[in-house]
Amino acid sequence: MKGKIDANIWEKASKKEKNKAYLFCWLNLLVSFSIYLLFIYWLYEEGKKEENIFSDLESWIKIVLFVLLLLIFIVPIVRGTSIILEMKNIRGKFGIEAIFLILLVIPTSGLNLLLASLFSNSTRKQIIKATKPKFEGSEPLKEEKSSSTEEDLSKAFILLI
Repeated sequence: MKGKIDANIWEKASKKEKNKAYLFCWLNLLVSFSIYLLFIYWLYEEGKKEENIFSDLESWIKIVLFVLLLLIFIVPIVRGTSIILEMKNIRGKFGIEAIFLILLVIPTSGLNLLLASLFSNSTRKQIIKATKPKFEGSEPLKEEKSSSTEEDLSKAFILLI
């Protein structure tokens, strides 16, 4: 699939297809959130130890490890946020997944909303590829720009404030 997929494409999907895509999103969100929680737990346990993995390393190795750990921390947060924004597009409104959005926004101070909006098209493509909806006789790819992501971001920032 090439090109930008309009966020309103889900309006053309049947209820069964929407439910299938929504379930797929929930499973992906739970995996992302589990990785996020496991990483936080691991950091907590490492912090309790007197001798942790960073104790005997040189400073440049500590910096490299810190950057790698930060990426491991950010990736599931951005993925989860992108999935939540797509879930909103599928249903047409935020549901209980908004609680997860708040929990993912707090540690990144909203940076994940910006990054998730950048990856929203690839997330939409992955969901469409995995669920294979028919979209009731229309082509799912469009070269139009979608303003719904920008609207979602502005609404999310307002809700956060």
